[in-house]
Amino acid sequence: MREYEWPYVDWQTMIEYRIGKVNRVMENEKLDALILTCFDNIRYATDFWLMNWVEGFYEGYAAIVKRGGGSYIYSSFEKPGEIIKSPLDDKPHIKEVIGIPGWYPLSAISGPLAETFGSKLQELGVKKVGFDNLPVGTYELLRRQLPSAEFKPVCWQLLETRAVKHEEEIRLIEANCSILDAAASEGLKAIREGKMTEHQIAARIISEMYELGIECFSHCGIVSPRPSHFLTYTNRKPLIEGDVVWFDIGFYGKGGYATDMARTCFVGRPAKWLLDAYKKFHEVYFKCLNTIKPGIKASEIDSLLRNHIRELGYGEHPHASGHGIGLRVCELPSINSSEHLIKDMDIVSGMVLNVEPMIEVSGVSLKIEDVILVTDTGNRFLNKAEYGI
Repeated sequence: MREYEWPYVDWQTMIEYRIGKVNRVMENEKLDALILTCFDNIRYATDFWLMNWVEGFYEGYAAIVKRGGGSYIYSSFEKPGEIIKSPLDDKPHIKEVIGIPGWYPLSAISGPLAETFGSKLQELGVKKVGFDNLPVGTYELLRRQLPSAEFKPVCWQLLETRAVKHEEEIRLIEANCSILDAAASEGLKAIREGKMTEHQIAARIISEMYELGIECFSHCGIVSPRPSHFLTYTNRKPLIEGDVVWFDIGFYGKGGYATDMARTCFVGRPAKWLLDAYKKFHEVYFKCLNTIKPGIKASEIDSLLRNHIRELGYGEHPHASGHGIGLRVCELPSINSSEHLIKDMDIVSGMVLNVEPMIEVSGVSLKIEDVILVTDTGNRFLNKAEYGI
């Protein structure tokens, strides 16, 4: 079994940095505590996660985080009502793990959740509470249970504070991107071999991810010729000479940090007009990404991409041009046209972005995507996998 050689990471410094940023959100919003139900916010604020099935069990737990210190985890893997004091030696900030009914969507257990949340908030003497994605039933019951308390949504503020990464977070993301490069290389090799199905290509990609030590894979969309690029579920249709295939893949790796990448590849020798179109698209992609540096706005990146692609005469991608990435695959900032943005964020050093344009040429979709670190003077690609040309 091959093992990936992970770089040294100062975990304690990184966790203290994240806890400090969450505390500053509470200070700025004058909050006494947070109720968190989103798996990424829980992990950012507490470094706790439920097993390694991020997507499948993300509703299996919640957390209350007190301003100034102290976290309380609510887990469906314990007996309802059971309390485990100071459960983790390496995480002294986690004071208790408290059992809740499982395994239900949190919105289906509003009563028990409101009761246990309310009891803890009263015990902590909390008066003003922030939340990220509190089920409406739980919210209404909590308001009745704690009539003098004030509740405020702060998911945006939490995502905004997470947009700039600590150097230790960047170290983990870059290491995870190296594993993604290896998985992408397996995918590109499998495509070139031809006669394989999308399922078989996906199996090779995902196998490589797990072989090198990921927590769980998040997505593996593979698109070979078909009527619509929206049909990204893998199928059993064998690839044949001349097919064009792109894949969009990613996983949650060490530390829970996400990866995301897309590559296009050809089975055998493609038609000259198609290869020429891809080469022009590739050139435009790099031309635009070379302009990313501190001070540019998210909408400007989107506009540059769309304008360059429009000049080539190819159809525009209907979705956003990119996104931030961290403990969730899609984070802030969103890279889109200004009219489609909730907030047009300035790009600053320490942000980690994914840029993912796509074009359609005579009914054939072509896509590229990379993870990019914004530096003090410009940017640096964290992915190194070839582009299938």
